[in-house]
Amino acid sequence: YRGAWQWNINIGDQNELCKLLNNHGFDGNGLIKQAKSDKSVKTILRQNTELAKAKGMFGVPSYVINKDYNRFIWGQEKLDMVKDLCCGWRPMCNIDSVAKL
Repeated sequence: YRGAWQWNINIGDQNELCKLLNNHGFDGNGLIKQAKSDKSVKTILRQNTELAKAKGMFGVPSYVINKDYNRFIWGQEKLDMVKDLCCGWRPMCNIDSVAKL
């Protein structure tokens, strides 16, 4: 997350991703190899993509709090709202209207 959204690292570039993982104590080559060869990873990705489409999600990053898939937040600039929701805040109006502010 931080690599892509805070540090602007191209995690789509395998070498950059591997370097990022290695720099943070992970086995970059091993994880990338596993992600490419483990069929369950692709299955989970497809399932998550279908769920997102069914719920009308668009854009990344998207956040779902407390498994409430009918009220999702998207956009890096909405992290303060995500934190508030995680701490129990509930908007008095429709969250879709708030997210457009």
